[in-house]
Amino acid sequence: MVLIDAWQFIIFPRYRMSSISIVIIGDEILNGTFQDENTPWLIRRAKELHLKITTVRIISDGLDEIAKVVAEESKRSDYVITTGGVGPTHDDLTMEGIARAFGVNVFEHPTLAGLIRDKMGESKGALRMALVPEGTELWQSAPNFFPQIVVKNVIIFPGVPKLMKIKFNAIAERFVGTPLSKDKLFLDVREADIAEELTAIDKELTEVVIGSYPRFDGGPVKVILTIQGLEEEEVDKAKARLALAFAK
Repeated sequence: MVLIDAWQFIIFPRYRMSSISIVIIGDEILNGTFQDENTPWLIRRAKELHLKITTVRIISDGLDEIAKVVAEESKRSDYVITTGGVGPTHDDLTMEGIARAFGVNVFEHPTLAGLIRDKMGESKGALRMALVPEGTELWQSAPNFFPQIVVKNVIIFPGVPKLMKIKFNAIAERFVGTPLSKDKLFLDVREADIAEELTAIDKELTEVVIGSYPRFDGGPVKVILTIQGLEEEEVDKAKARLALAFAK
């Protein structure tokens, strides 16, 4: 593969695609007790919302690990989406880990505590879920669900896939980006044979992003070129330029 990978985009004039980091928190994923269903779904939704995924990380329930990774990803991306570790039990350490990432304490949020008492009474276990990092914002979530907890640019979701999907979709409009025009060119040439000229053309065509993906299945298509840009006309022009150079 040359030029760019599947999730890398340039900053176009007049446009910047919002970026997200996905952090899946849970020993149960790492040790194979449960399969990670959240990452594939979030990747599909990010594509639909025209978002750039910067990175995906699956980490343990350790406080130091959560703090380290969240701090790193908060600087790397516009938004960090975490899933898991937000329940009432001893191994639910996401809130404390995120607080540590930003150098703040956890506190009992009065709004969350009130909502939990209304639904669950004075259960100490349930009220543990009202302990959130200082500086927490509450976004309106799906009907009959607790508000969405947000700390700086970190958006904290439950790990249960069904719940995560409902809560994500309830706030998805906050992340919608600008759609890019896209096209593909299928070539019966080896990637290595066109790599040098393709790199030169990529530097020439500044209004689009070109990706190159070799195929090894023995079929007639040996390379797929992808072209992405803000303007459909620029994408069409780039495809014609590439076809003239390589579709022989």
